[in-house]
Amino acid sequence: MTAPKPLTRDENYPASEETLELASKIEALSPHHRYLVEELIAQFYGGAKR
Repeated sequence: MTAPKPLTRDENYPASEETLELASKIEALSPHHRYLVEELIAQFYGGAKR
């Protein structure tokens, strides 16, 4: 297996099946639980405070 070639700055890799499944599960959460997940992700990736 070879590594995918680097993308230009404005390109994205296609979403994997696992990513799409996770996104679907997050979307199905209640608004409060979705907010908590989004805040946790922001902490991991250094998202700005709201």
